[in-house]
Amino acid sequence: MIGDLNAVGALAVQSSKFSGQDWASETPTSACGWPANTIPGVTALADPAATMPSTEASTESRASYDVSNVVNIQSKISEDLGDIELLAWISLSYSLAVWAVLSYARKILQCFSVRVLYLVHLVLFAAGALVAGSAKSIAFIIAGRSIMGLAGAVILQANASYIVVFSRDGESTILMALSSVAWAVGLAVGGPLGSAFTDWRWAFYLIVPLILCAVVLAAPCLPAYEFYPTHSSLSSRLARLDLLGIFFNAAVPVLFAISVTFPSAIWAWGSGQSVAFWMLSAFGLVCWTTQQHLCMLTTASSRALPLHMLVRLKFVPVWVASACAGVSYAVTLTYMPLFFAFVRGSSPLRQAIKQLPFTIVFILTLLLTGRFLPRLRYYKLIYIVGGAVTVAGSAAMVAVLSRSDVSDSTVLGIQALLGFGLGLQFQHGIGICSTISKDQEEKVNSIIFCNLALFGGIATTLAIAGSIFQNLGYHLLVNAIGNGSFSKEDIREALAGSASVVWKEPKAMQRAVAIVATVIAREFYLSLAAGILCLLCGLVM
Repeated sequence: MIGDLNAVGALAVQSSKFSGQDWASETPTSACGWPANTIPGVTALADPAATMPSTEASTESRASYDVSNVVNIQSKISEDLGDIELLAWISLSYSLAVWAVLSYARKILQCFSVRVLYLVHLVLFAAGALVAGSAKSIAFIIAGRSIMGLAGAVILQANASYIVVFSRDGESTILMALSSVAWAVGLAVGGPLGSAFTDWRWAFYLIVPLILCAVVLAAPCLPAYEFYPTHSSLSSRLARLDLLGIFFNAAVPVLFAISVTFPSAIWAWGSGQSVAFWMLSAFGLVCWTTQQHLCMLTTASSRALPLHMLVRLKFVPVWVASACAGVSYAVTLTYMPLFFAFVRGSSPLRQAIKQLPFTIVFILTLLLTGRFLPRLRYYKLIYIVGGAVTVAGSAAMVAVLSRSDVSDSTVLGIQALLGFGLGLQFQHGIGICSTISKDQEEKVNSIIFCNLALFGGIATTLAIAGSIFQNLGYHLLVNAIGNGSFSKEDIREALAGSASVVWKEPKAMQRAVAIVATVIAREFYLSLAAGILCLLCGLVM
């Protein structure tokens, strides 16, 4: 997925200060525009211009393969392993883990060689895939995908850091777009490829050789560099980690996700457990904010988040728009396959194929936007147009998905419209923040907020949308078909896409399909709201 540029970039600034070298000054570059291997503080093993883009694309596409592949095999997993109440966490766990460990990823890169950490976390990513593939319960799949998310945060942060450190002015936008395209290509391939396996476990196992190929490519190609003083000791670097800030960054998102998804599915609404977790979430957020603001057990230069950037108001609309892109991305990628599965009766492979209009338009728009944005130099326009298109596409989804007579061609066309709108917004904020920053330090410090916003938008949306789907869908189904013929478990299994007795009764199935279509249509209110907010952000930029 998408990396956190700030982590390594901030280290670059700190390292330059420690070593007395000015990273903002001109550095020797290769013919392709990348800095040559003689950059101060960087020991390169290969020409970055020739090797790094392909290496980054390799890891981006493998990570996104996992995302789209999981979306299309959830029903197979639920049929095999049960635990319907935890089904939403199969998709949620990866994005939530990335969001929760962004501070860890930012700070750990200040302690060790970025290249070494990159390779170690690639191996850890493969280990997570093995845990998920060999899981005997959904809980172990969640654990495996959480490991993959932890590793992915560091990998993708390092990917983006190479762009910040090695690109010249104006190049970061197109390079981030190329990184996003690699991600989108993985989305396009992951669905059909993962769905082609009769056993869902092989969809995870396939990740392992793909990651090993990435390791083979990365080991000789990536420059070896460290963003800390060469004379510093490991203990002094570890002392600057801000462990308390990292802990709060991990705890607050997880507590929030549990508070949103567990009520009704596992606990009763208003139960002691539900109230307790909501209170813990709020308390944790207050503690996290206070600890970072007051620099408790840390210093202003060492804290996990560079909060001083929040006063730079020109960045705030870009960060908010990044969160809006995450919302639209999560809703479309997660719930359109469910629509085709429930309402159209499509197989996992057919679901993946029907996602291609969205994915292909998304890829083309990402690439063209990144290519021409440096020339346009009027970045607010992409958010105005992207927000307006997302509003139109989301409103259309709300209007048509619940209609029994809507054609596939209409739905596919609206998907393509959403892909266009999302392609105008998705991840461009990183390159834009880099371009409008006044200096190198501001450039790299702005990035962590882009990524917190993006992954926070994705994870929060998956949690809220999953709760809506399970709770609203359950209550509507109970009112429509809950006449004593079906148990609570039968209805929950029907919502999960499992082989439920609900689907064996023609009249009940007809009502259930209509209700599921209605619930999925209502999910797009989240995307609609995000589109409106993105449009407003564009107008005030």
